[in-house]
Amino acid sequence: MRDELVPEHMMIIESLEKRGTARSEIRAGGYNFSAFQPERLKEISRGIAETSGLSYEDVCVLYDGPIFAG
Repeated sequence: MRDELVPEHMMIIESLEKRGTARSEIRAGGYNFSAFQPERLKEISRGIAETSGLSYEDVCVLYDGPIFAG
């Protein structure tokens, strides 16, 4: 699903950057929000990172980017 996840990730990043949020802050926010996820979801995110070419932090942005933008 790399072809679907990477563009989605970039759309979230670009949308938040247009609102004035730094990329490093976006990635840190996604990672910090992941602390509240169950361990099983974290394992799934790690697997997605391994197979998609995205970092774990970037996968967290996929899950939590809409929360960040809220």
